[in-house]
Amino acid sequence: MFLEKLKEEIDRWIDEWMMYIPGNLGVRLRRILLRKKMKQLGKDVQIGPLVTLMHPENIEIEDNVIISGRSGFITDKETTIRIGAYTGVNFNSYLVASHQGNIIIGKHCMIAFNVVIRSANHQFDDPTRVMQSQGYTSGDVIIEDDVWIASNVVISANVRIGKGSVIAAGAVVVDDVEPYSVVGGIPARLIKRRV
Repeated sequence: MFLEKLKEEIDRWIDEWMMYIPGNLGVRLRRILLRKKMKQLGKDVQIGPLVTLMHPENIEIEDNVIISGRSGFITDKETTIRIGAYTGVNFNSYLVASHQGNIIIGKHCMIAFNVVIRSANHQFDDPTRVMQSQGYTSGDVIIEDDVWIASNVVISANVRIGKGSVIAAGAVVVDDVEPYSVVGGIPARLIKRRV
């Protein structure tokens, strides 16, 4: 029992240490380590230093994806995050799939700095109860292929962003976005169509 717990603790130390190593060596070591832990890790995936992966067994990343440092992919035991091939997630972006809401991102997507994508939101309808005790509303976030999400965007639960769309910097997306649309603002509204 003691040796088993010690082995688990040492494994956690190694996992944490691997996430700090910079440069190409760090990328290669993380690929080796995470290939065994993740549900899917495609070819030539680059995961930068200080990336947080909670429940990596529920994370699927296809080929040629780049995840920049200080980003986070957080799932619970019942949700999935899936990233399509040739997608990039820039520094300090967080994807949080929880409370039965999944996050599915297509191929060739560009996610800029400081983007937050959440598949669940706190409920707050009852002012007689503290918000922490009111539970969550949740729903899948689906981002189709060839979407550009600019810096400082927040994408809320139960949203589909159509293929070829652009989400302007600082937008808060709470409703579906039609394919080939450019949206911006709080809440995000149509600015123009690309086709």
